[in-house]
Amino acid sequence: MFRSIADEVGKGGGKLVEGDYSYIHRKDGSKVKLGRFLKKVDVDLAKDYARYKQQIKYQRGRMLLHISQNPEDILAKSTGQDWTTCETVGGAFSKGIFDDIKANNAIAYLTPEGKPDKWLGRRMVRWCVREDDDKPDAVIERYYGDPNYADVTYRKLQELLRDKHFSGLSGSVACVTPYEYGGYVDSGVKIRTPSSVRGRAIKYGVGDRG
Repeated sequence: MFRSIADEVGKGGGKLVEGDYSYIHRKDGSKVKLGRFLKKVDVDLAKDYARYKQQIKYQRGRMLLHISQNPEDILAKSTGQDWTTCETVGGAFSKGIFDDIKANNAIAYLTPEGKPDKWLGRRMVRWCVREDDDKPDAVIERYYGDPNYADVTYRKLQELLRDKHFSGLSGSVACVTPYEYGGYVDSGVKIRTPSSVRGRAIKYGVGDRG
């Protein structure tokens, strides 16, 4: 990313100075904000730069991973955030929000310490029943939010789940939800089961237990 930024700055007749990377330094001694310049020449590069600045800002402090079954938190999984999905309140698959609440599924979301309302990213954690031992297990769903935090949230959730003898891994063992789900499914597939009335259950593939 920085090589691409430096190339664009050079084309514009400026340069970056060590210790002052927020500005472009021009030959006449004037300065212009780097972010503003990038928006004019390369929108995608400007977005990458903005994400990088945000990451550096929050890395200076502690991060907190919240795991919640609070209905208010699950309602906010795709509503009022920096990202949107088809499970936004009022969206095409918003029924999934309320099915997650009824099933007592959990949401895991990352925030900077002291800023509980500033969600950086989230994952749903859903429960299902394994076909090999007929006991509950847990599945970590797809990540939404700042991509810089996708891996760290997955690793931490996996560590916590395996410590409780759940899988937290993808694998070949079928694990089916004993509840219906009307939302959008990222990781599993929807299937009919004998207990399905109107909707469909989710079938996941899980690995060994922790």
